[in-house]
Amino acid sequence: MRTSIRTFTGAAALALALTAATPLTAGAAESSDAPRPSAARAAGGSAGGTGTTGAAQLADGTSGAAEGVRTAAWGYQIMPSCGGVEHLIRQGANYWQGATETPGSGKPVECTNGYIADCFGTVNAVGCNYGPGRMIMLSTRVGDFALLAAHEFGHEWHPHSAAGCMNWASAYEVMRPTIC
Repeated sequence: MRTSIRTFTGAAALALALTAATPLTAGAAESSDAPRPSAARAAGGSAGGTGTTGAAQLADGTSGAAEGVRTAAWGYQIMPSCGGVEHLIRQGANYWQGATETPGSGKPVECTNGYIADCFGTVNAVGCNYGPGRMIMLSTRVGDFALLAAHEFGHEWHPHSAAGCMNWASAYEVMRPTIC
């Protein structure tokens, strides 16, 4: 019985370690064959575009229809380094629904005019989510800053989708590893 418990505990620890090692960045040259995300956006999108439900097949075998939309409340705070782009960060956060801007608490969002030197081994990334409850860093050196923000907020729940350029078409597309 003790051997079974130790084996189970060891397997659980290994699974946790592998999950924690998933890179969380929107690097310019990074790609991944990670599984599809498990939530989809029901409405909204970027200025000048509209989002769709994204009915691609998800990791659990279901479609990305309304039953998979995140509705749980979660908070973030926009730090002073993001002055002037707050509305774009809010747009990116709202893509995942349930977002509440909570000044003084919640996940901090920082901005930089340069690249992010190191994000879990990716050099010169344009975005980095340092993990649940920890900081998101966003570079203003991108053409669609709201899309980058949505991508990095998405890493609270999802790894990267298959290689390709991120776009607003679905949650799967938002989680692609390259912003073009």
